[in-house]
Amino acid sequence: MNLVFILALLAGLLLIMGIVAIVVILAVAKRSKARILTPENRENPATDESNAWEEAGKRLSEDDS
Repeated sequence: MNLVFILALLAGLLLIMGIVAIVVILAVAKRSKARILTPENRENPATDESNAWEEAGKRLSEDDS
């Protein structure tokens, strides 16, 4: 009887630890994904981006003048 109780307690603890581990893994995965998707230094990325071809064209037209 005592051995069965100890084994049941151990099984319960392993089950709880497994559930906690899965929750922690999911929380870290969501946090990492959110950090990748949100830019840190840009306020408005649509207006911040410059086209390299346009910049090169401007430099060439300045050199011709």
